[in-house]
Order: sequence, then C-alpha cells, then structure tokens
Amino acid sequence: VEEAIDLVDKCILEIRSRLVVAPPNFVIKIVDKDGAREYAWRESVKDTPASA
Repeated sequence: VEEAIDLVDKCILEIRSRLVVAPPNFVIKIVDKDGAREYAWRESVKDTPASA
C-alpha cells in the first residue's frame, strides 16, 4: 500500500504541474475484497513528500 501511495503522490504532483486548472484536493481511496474505504486526503502541495 505504501508504494502505491508514493506513486499516487507523484501523480498528484505531476497533475498540479501540468494542468492550469488543477483540482485543489484529492481523495485517495482503496478498494479491496472488503469494499472501498477512504485512505487519505491531499489538499495542498505541502501534503506531498518533498523528495518526489
């Protein structure tokens, strides 16, 4: 799961750098055999790792 979240954070950074009107926040959800659940929110650039 942690590797997937790292990849999602990198994708969010790329979306924010490429889109002029990027969404202000993102909701990360995990879907598995037990159903869907909300995992995390990303509301601003400071929420993502700086080492990306």
